[in-house]
Amino acid sequence: MDKATLFQSIGLSEQKAQETLKNDALSKRLESIINLMKEKSADVIEKPTGVLLYSLASSSVKEDWQIKFVSEYIADRKLASSIQLTAAVEYMKTNPVLPVDVASFENSCGIGVTITPDQIEDCVEELIKKHKEELLTKRYKFNVGMIMGKAREKLKWADGKAVKAEIDMQILDLLGPKTEADLQPSKTKESKPSKEGKTAKESRAAPAEMQENGDAGDDEANTMFGEASKFHKPGDLTYQNQL
Repeated sequence: MDKATLFQSIGLSEQKAQETLKNDALSKRLESIINLMKEKSADVIEKPTGVLLYSLASSSVKEDWQIKFVSEYIADRKLASSIQLTAAVEYMKTNPVLPVDVASFENSCGIGVTITPDQIEDCVEELIKKHKEELLTKRYKFNVGMIMGKAREKLKWADGKAVKAEIDMQILDLLGPKTEADLQPSKTKESKPSKEGKTAKESRAAPAEMQENGDAGDDEANTMFGEASKFHKPGDLTYQNQL
């Protein structure tokens, strides 16, 4: 099997497989990881696992023993989410020597931690209840990312898709289907010029350096869950949906 076909066998698109082949170092690491997986398990490598393998290959983990160590956890399905993989890569960066403290590694990566559907339901229900009045007022214009972010803090190792699905379901139960008004864009008031000729909005704006260095805001929480994000540069574990 040629490399392009091998890469596509784990879920990469033909285009992504060809792009990967152009990066010799990444291509060799990914081939090695896939072969390690095939030695460990005869099962077909499903796309979610392929996502993790590609992410590991393009991460900052470069030592063969580190890649093999983390790959075995993926093969055994003990390490099964991007959040766990990010934690595993970080652990390997901060603990780059043998022998590996297995107990410490597993604790750092949430290995063996099981988050049940009931736990997700209870957590989301608590958060929805806390923001119920604001949800009823703003309806579907409410910043759901804030709830997602708080759920992630409480259920660090939970499956992101399951959490998002539970949030969507409970909000639908509370608010009902979207109305025509919900689908209308938010109205913004036009700022009036002040005596200095600046709009009120401009007058209130924070200095540029404060805006650059300040918090990114709750909208970022929207990206924490859901589909794996678009392919990343080598060394970056942010994913995008180009498999």
